[in-house]
Amino acid sequence: MGQHTREIDECLLKLKDNDHDAMELLISKTQRLLYMILRGFFHREQDIADAMQETYLRVYQNIHKYKAHHSGMAWISRIAKNIALDILRKRKHEQNQDDISEIADPNHDSIQFKDLLHQIHPFTSPLQRSIIIMHLVEGYTFMEIGTLLDLSTSNTKYHYQKAMENIRKHLDKEDFYD
Repeated sequence: MGQHTREIDECLLKLKDNDHDAMELLISKTQRLLYMILRGFFHREQDIADAMQETYLRVYQNIHKYKAHHSGMAWISRIAKNIALDILRKRKHEQNQDDISEIADPNHDSIQFKDLLHQIHPFTSPLQRSIIIMHLVEGYTFMEIGTLLDLSTSNTKYHYQKAMENIRKHLDKEDFYD
């Protein structure tokens, strides 16, 4: 992740220096990870796309606040996480569990994967789902995930372990597979 992280930081610095072409490169370097982070919060592809767009808009609007000695991807991830939480708070009363059926990822479009996400949804938080996806699907370490989500490594592990405990508890129930 070292070279990739430096490239993201360089894009942010160029953007800060009014190099508007850097935004396109920044998006190409960050969109996959940003998608994985937001996927833990949202069920519908449209919600993920809207949150991604809002994230990039806020990055652009707030580039003057970016500090060169901080991780650029962590800064972007924190913005995305805050946007996701804001959206969820606003929509909490109208959130519909059926939206989970719209999950689609070009790399994980199997029915089993969608079913797994559907099954763990009721007893994992959006943050826990993001951590699970980033760790198990994308292969990030807990330290990398913590950096990206602005959590300590131990806090990241705690959320992961708590989610796995809940999953194990529900795996034993007969109705988990129904």
